[in-house]
Amino acid sequence: MINFIKNFLSEIASRSNDRNIFAIGSSHFSIMRHYYSKIKNLSDADYKVFSQTGEDGIIDYLLYSLNIKVPIFVEIGVGDYRESNTRYIFQKNCSRGLIVDKNKNLEKKVSKMVKLWKGDLTIIETTVKSNNILKGVLTFV
Repeated sequence: MINFIKNFLSEIASRSNDRNIFAIGSSHFSIMRHYYSKIKNLSDADYKVFSQTGEDGIIDYLLYSLNIKVPIFVEIGVGDYRESNTRYIFQKNCSRGLIVDKNKNLEKKVSKMVKLWKGDLTIIETTVKSNNILKGVLTFV
């Protein structure tokens, strides 16, 4: 694991002139993918671009391992989409997804974070309850 981290950090240092966080994240995932065959534990794949605690890397590892090129996703409780488990895959893969949060003016806030035209993102502003969760998901499917 220590060699993995050393190699990864040296690759990052060699690309330190990147300015855009998304571009940096994308290039680092390309680097990390060279090491995916050596990963023994899912926690070794964690890497943060837009997620809270490294889920971006774990999700990318799983999608890569399963050969899923354009994932479809549902995420509930995204806040303003600044930190989210699906934002990286939406932006990187131009995916189709559904995000739900009770945050007021959710679409306006999300549109400040991402280029909505890059994929097919359905945004539902509501409080999720047991009696409305299926309706929202079935509308999306």
